[in-house]
Amino acid sequence: MKFLLSILLAVAAVPVDEPPVVDVVEITDGKPIKGRVVFEGRDVLRVRTGRGEVEVDRARISQIHSQERNLKEFVRLFDAMPRKDAAASHLLAGWCKDHDLGHEATLLSYRGLLLDPEHEPEAKFAIVETRRVANKGLQLKVDGRWTGFDEFCGPKPTWKERLKLRTAHFEIESDLPLEPLLDAAVAVERHYQRFYDTLGPDIGLWVFDEVPSIRLYANAKDFPQSWTGSDQAWFAPVENVMHFLNGPSYDMQGIVRAVTDMLLFNACRRSSGKTGQIPGWMAAGISEGFAATAPAAPFEPWGELGTPNLAWFKIQAQAVEPLPLNKLLVSSLGEIRRGPDWERRMAAAYTLLDFIARGEDRALREKGFAYLRGAWQGKIDAKGFLKAMGMDEKELQRRWNEHVKQIAG
Repeated sequence: MKFLLSILLAVAAVPVDEPPVVDVVEITDGKPIKGRVVFEGRDVLRVRTGRGEVEVDRARISQIHSQERNLKEFVRLFDAMPRKDAAASHLLAGWCKDHDLGHEATLLSYRGLLLDPEHEPEAKFAIVETRRVANKGLQLKVDGRWTGFDEFCGPKPTWKERLKLRTAHFEIESDLPLEPLLDAAVAVERHYQRFYDTLGPDIGLWVFDEVPSIRLYANAKDFPQSWTGSDQAWFAPVENVMHFLNGPSYDMQGIVRAVTDMLLFNACRRSSGKTGQIPGWMAAGISEGFAATAPAAPFEPWGELGTPNLAWFKIQAQAVEPLPLNKLLVSSLGEIRRGPDWERRMAAAYTLLDFIARGEDRALREKGFAYLRGAWQGKIDAKGFLKAMGMDEKELQRRWNEHVKQIAG
């Protein structure tokens, strides 16, 4: 079964004992700080150590060695790697193993074995334990048990027999075949990086501790009904699970939207040292902003962030009765995604966020992010939003409408 998906999976088998990630922050006037870099702001970093969390001024930092930086370098090296070269895959797997990316190392080992099952990598690059058995062929050890390689890589007969896999940030469960997921494994980490690079410093996002699950289904009978109305990809926050149904075609915007929902939920669980909250209209607008940049087909180039989705602007501009601002500000994400007037709410949410982020030469951008950062302290309310923007409802509505008309044309 051919399965292409540009932003979803990773394929490293879940280890029995997973060692903790150890980042190192080297500073100019003292000993290195070892732990987990949980937040990178423009001026400070926060490092979780065995003795608590430490805040470090960037001016004191000479170098940072972290999983997030290793992942970024891994993606760069992967993009430069010959795709059909088994030895190159095993070589990069060794690099990942040496840089706290054990799941990606396993992923690349699978890639190398699929490309050339007869290739025997040097011992130092052998990440996956294999053996060859007469009349059974290549086998690999997964969770302490020997499994036939063809059986492991092939589609599973039932959802109950699904594989449980891992990447650096996500757990993967799937009854789909393994091979087509390898490029997608890198793509989901690429989206993770894009998400944090774009929003992390402005919103004050910490890396998340939980491991959300991505469940990919070969059969519609196993796919749970979506609360958002999506028939291919949706995120369930109560379970912290993203569901994806494989099909002959792909709603790339819907897929990116669902992945962003998952990232938002987990990144906002604990930000600025608090449990994050995010207004429904902002969450919808952010996910739609990333969805607007989705490629037309899997693995094609993405659009630039900030590229407007003109369809929502036209809906907002042409609405006989646009959604009132006060109603939008108290809308839940469920109402925006699937309420009786969801289309008006979605157009309003997307265009208002775009106005704050890009309108009037970004004059309101910092005010908007400051309001959102205040949400970590439980300060979300409509009056607080208007106060943060420095204008009353009538003035904001007027300037927002002008932005919409300008973009809609």
